Amino acid sequence: MEKRMDSRKRILRKGESQRKDGTYMFRITKDKKRHTIYAPTLKELRLKEEEYFDNISKGLNVDKQKIMLNDLAKVYLENKKKTVQQTTFYTMTITYNSYIRDKIGNIRLKDIKRSMIKGFYLDLLSGEKHLSVSTLARIDCILLPMLEMAVYDDIILKNPARGVIGEIKRECGERPTKVCALNEDEQIAFINYAMNSAKHQNIKNLLIFLLGTGCRVGEALGIRWEDLDFKNNIISINHSVAYIKIDGHYKQIIKRPKSFAGNRKIPMLSDVRKALLAEKEKQLALGITQPVVDGY
Repeated sequence: MEKRMDSRKRILRKGESQRKDGTYMFRITKDKKRHTIYAPTLKELRLKEEEYFDNISKGLNVDKQKIMLNDLAKVYLENKKKTVQQTTFYTMTITYNSYIRDKIGNIRLKDIKRSMIKGFYLDLLSGEKHLSVSTLARIDCILLPMLEMAVYDDIILKNPARGVIGEIKRECGERPTKVCALNEDEQIAFINYAMNSAKHQNIKNLLIFLLGTGCRVGEALGIRWEDLDFKNNIISINHSVAYIKIDGHYKQIIKRPKSFAGNRKIPMLSDVRKALLAEKEKQLALGITQPVVDGY
């Protein structure tokens, strides 16, 4: 059988051919699917062929080798939408769109290397965005598991984001921020200020409630009178209020606790009880009616 050759009389392998414009092409059918590889030179074509067969030998899914990071993000976020709360999904989507989508989103997954991820993170730290390491860590909390999904799906062999944020923290000398509670003198000063500040009269009861319960702001804003047991001095925490953008419009929604521990009962301290009763009296005097959010 006569061997096929290119214009330079070099023998071509099975599946290889030279196109009319002088470039080269390799075609192979695997699992009833045709795969085509193009290259400007025969040398580059054969390097790509080697890479193709190497990927197959490693168990990688060659049908998905052209997938972009943005394509992966679409699938990842659609899956997350089914399992996380609205606010979490909203935050994840905004973070991805703000920092990742236009920067590295249009790069093929197989072309994303660890050095690229580190360079991308360092640019966010020192470039126009000038982000903090903590904000960068939140971005990593999205990108890392997203790329891990690509590893599980046999699209890439290793996760290029693994260990990068830890390395950057060590190089930057980042240390965990210790959160300190207010001591007794500071709490007294805070209460005195809240009670006597003309600027904060409308929310002084809320400030006392926050200090005396340790609730998050959303939990405090979501408190209903039916969640308060004045007979036994118990406060029931079972939901919170959030404010997010949905379909281009901002609205309030109700969030349920993410974990079992989020549903809890808190003892009603005497200062908190006085603040709640004062708030109730104020609302009755002003004729304030309770808004309804998601049926709450």
